[in-house]
Amino acid sequence: MPAAAVKEFGVIRGKTVSENKDYILNSYEDITDELKLHLATGTLKSLVINYSLKIINRDGIVSDSPFSNLKTIRKISYKIILGENCRSIAGLFANCENLEILPQLNTEKIEDFSLMCLNCHKIRTFPAYDTGRARNMKGMLECCFSLEDVPMLNTSGVKDFSYCFSACGKLETVPHWDTSEAENMDSMFDNCYAIATIPQFNTSRVKNFNCMFLCCTGLSSVPKLDLSSGTSAISMFDSCEQMPRIPELDYSGLKKVSMMFMGCQSLRRVDSLDLSSAVDLSYLFAHCTSLESVEEIKTGSCVLVRNTFFGCAKLEKMPRMDLGNAMDISEICADCTSLKTVPALNVSSVQNFNHAFSGCRELTDFPDWNTAGAINFTGMFENCENLRNMGRLKTDTAEIFKNMFRGCSSLKDLPDYYLKGVFKPR
Repeated sequence: MPAAAVKEFGVIRGKTVSENKDYILNSYEDITDELKLHLATGTLKSLVINYSLKIINRDGIVSDSPFSNLKTIRKISYKIILGENCRSIAGLFANCENLEILPQLNTEKIEDFSLMCLNCHKIRTFPAYDTGRARNMKGMLECCFSLEDVPMLNTSGVKDFSYCFSACGKLETVPHWDTSEAENMDSMFDNCYAIATIPQFNTSRVKNFNCMFLCCTGLSSVPKLDLSSGTSAISMFDSCEQMPRIPELDYSGLKKVSMMFMGCQSLRRVDSLDLSSAVDLSYLFAHCTSLESVEEIKTGSCVLVRNTFFGCAKLEKMPRMDLGNAMDISEICADCTSLKTVPALNVSSVQNFNHAFSGCRELTDFPDWNTAGAINFTGMFENCENLRNMGRLKTDTAEIFKNMFRGCSSLKDLPDYYLKGVFKPR
């Protein structure tokens, strides 16, 4: 009996336990220290799990599975039977970090596979389990760092695929599963570095695409996914560094698209992009360091447009955008060091212009803008060292002008509104 196992489970050294027993569990309360010792050392004949496992996330324990957090277990040589009352194997092997091979199981009645193999760092393959009744695969293989192969499974009834393959860094090929009932694909493939492309999944019912491909640094192309039911795609393609162009999808119905293409460092050109339903464009293209041009973004509903092009060092022209409903465009083009042209835009509702164009060193001319709703102009043009010609801005409601033109060494005459704002009596 390994001393490590004795220490881990708090079993008194020298205690005699009988081997090759059959264990039947009808509830979490049936799990004993003796059973845990047998599970860790493989000294039992069979185990029947006759209750539905559930996620508990308490004191570091993910689920009420008898295997939860058995970090020393490497293989399972005894028989595991899922009893008549078991409909969920949620978190069955969660945090079994050294488990190398998953056992054969009869899963024909199982509906919930969520977090089944969470943090099983050493498994390389996933068995062809019967998943005909599956409804939930949330986090099923999350953080299975060594996973290389996943078979075709019957996933026709699964609604939740969120985090299913999250952080499976060695997975290169994704099976063409049936996703016709899927509603949630949040973070489904995030941090799957080795994936270059994915199958043509049916996404017609999916509402949540958040972080679906976050940090898929090897992803170069995506098929034409159906986004018609989608409402949120926050960070959907965030840090997809090898993607040379944005996928040709219909984005017009999405409401939340912040950070959707942030960090796509190979992206060079965007033609017309319809985000007419989106309310938040924050960090949309931030840190797209190779982005040179964006022709037009349809943005009739947007309210937050913060940091949208932040750090796009090669962008020379700010695209046409309808900002009539926007309230915050802080740092919208900050550190766009090649920016030369800014169009006349409707910004009458914008209150916050904080550092909107700070660090735009190549900007020489700025057009007239209707800034009737402005409150904060802090650092709006800070360090725009080549700015020479400043258009008219409405400043009747403005309260904060701090560092608005700081570092604008080529601007000969500071506007009257700025001087009055800075030096107005307190």
